[in-house]
Amino acid sequence: MEDDFIQYFDIKIHWTKETDGCGNTMVDDFIDATQAISQDKKFNNVLEWCSGPGFWGFGLLATGIANKVTLADIYEPTQLPVLQTIKENNLENTAQFILSDNFTNIPQQKFDLIVANPPHFNMDPYVAHYDDPRKYKDLDWSIHRNFFNNVNNYLTDDGIIVLAENVWGSNPDTFQDMITDNDLQITHHFVSKQYPLDMWYLGITRLHH
Repeated sequence: MEDDFIQYFDIKIHWTKETDGCGNTMVDDFIDATQAISQDKKFNNVLEWCSGPGFWGFGLLATGIANKVTLADIYEPTQLPVLQTIKENNLENTAQFILSDNFTNIPQQKFDLIVANPPHFNMDPYVAHYDDPRKYKDLDWSIHRNFFNNVNNYLTDDGIIVLAENVWGSNPDTFQDMITDNDLQITHHFVSKQYPLDMWYLGITRLHH
């Protein structure tokens, strides 16, 4: 398994082709979208769901936007590059990896920011940049639905969710019912300004009555 890395500010982020879903080219875009949705807020406890090698989470640490990051993914090979990044950059006090099917293994706690680049399609489109359905396919949106059904247990009252999606796989209406059914609301949705593969971003918060 060939290891690669990108240097993002002071953090050397390790990744492998097996574990990356194109996040290695998107860190700047992830950070820009987070800042646009949060209005440049700083965060204490961040979760990167469907983390892969953790480009988004480590990017938030590297830019000082996050104080502490938990990276969670269901795919076991993801653990190795993430732990290598943590060890090599001395991030043991600010980053951790949890192997978890959605929130199953994540200890009960509250995150003030949850970010994710989850699987983008509920079908099998022609996706030239992917070679593994596990990276792009969320059949019947079951992974997303499980996330929205449980995320309130892990989100602070003023917490923010930022998801990266693909315009060929979904739009805000795709997730609207899942969001409103769980007392959440869409605050932002916009197409990526830099990324050439048709990404869009979704900002979500709790619905305050």
